[in-house]
Amino acid sequence: HCAACHKGDKAEGDLEVAKLDPDMKAGAEAGRWAALRDKLVAREMPPAGRPQPTDEELRAVTGWIQGELKRANKVAARRAASENGNAVAHAPLFDLK
Repeated sequence: HCAACHKGDKAEGDLEVAKLDPDMKAGAEAGRWAALRDKLVAREMPPAGRPQPTDEELRAVTGWIQGELKRANKVAARRAASENGNAVAHAPLFDLK
């Protein structure tokens, strides 16, 4: 499913899935794999209107990614981003009184 949009010279999001190093222990791309896992789990990818993986396919790929992250002793949690909501309240940081 991913390679339809994420391959070759015009790979969307500057992500060419086939070129991601699957060795998350020795390689430097565990973070990209974790981001991919998060997008799949949240059903943000593939985008609406594109063929979707079955639940079994989704479990297989996300399970593999999670297993490799664990084998590599990598902890990769989804970062708190503005679209995920603020992780820290604004007032204590900026409303100094």
